[in-house]
Amino acid sequence: RMSDTNHWTTFSFDGEVTVEVRVSGFDTDGTEIRPLRRGIKPRFNDDTVRFTVTDPGQFWVQLPGTEDHPLFVFADPPEVDVPDRADPNVLWFEAGKMHEIGERYLIEDGQTVYIEGGAYVIGSIAAESQSNITVRGRGILSGYGYPRRPGPQSKPYNTIMFNGPGDNQLVEGITITNPTHLCVLSRGQLTTRRVKLFGFWHQTDGWGGGPGSIIEDSFMKVNDDNVKFYNPDQIARRLV
Repeated sequence: RMSDTNHWTTFSFDGEVTVEVRVSGFDTDGTEIRPLRRGIKPRFNDDTVRFTVTDPGQFWVQLPGTEDHPLFVFADPPEVDVPDRADPNVLWFEAGKMHEIGERYLIEDGQTVYIEGGAYVIGSIAAESQSNITVRGRGILSGYGYPRRPGPQSKPYNTIMFNGPGDNQLVEGITITNPTHLCVLSRGQLTTRRVKLFGFWHQTDGWGGGPGSIIEDSFMKVNDDNVKFYNPDQIARRLV
């Protein structure tokens, strides 16, 4: 799995939390917590690194000698307005399970895909000219095991692909890994926040949206464009 060279953990918190990382085979001396603009100073001795987080964010625990196998810590705020599992318009993927949804799992107007923290969903999610659609949660959406098609043949198989016009689209909170093409792309008006995007192939871009789209408070480690500013009135802010 190409994601094996990246290591991460995701948790939600409120207030203040101290993260403790125990290390085997590496010297913790000189560890930095990036992005440096956050001003987080780690405490380290022997095999342990500790650092305190008071605000949500995405962090790289940069241990000397581990650049080829980086460790990321994603600290999210608590979820609010979690959808009702009994709602027929909520497609709920529960924690502790691997869910195979296939390529181009189509959703329709008014539907919400909820990937619970601890759920691992394999496939891609698509919509054709739909509005009022949501993909959210704290779980993982992965393209692992699906073929990578060259050039334009790959476009319908972006890990999240909202094709055609549409309004009030939301992608929030999830981690995307092993994309076969772009991680998230919409032709409509898309709001994206607190996503974590890992891409490894050529053309595994991070994010693109239609006119008036926003991406904020998110993380990308992808192998092409991070953000595709191809449309007017787009906003990207507080990205790592």
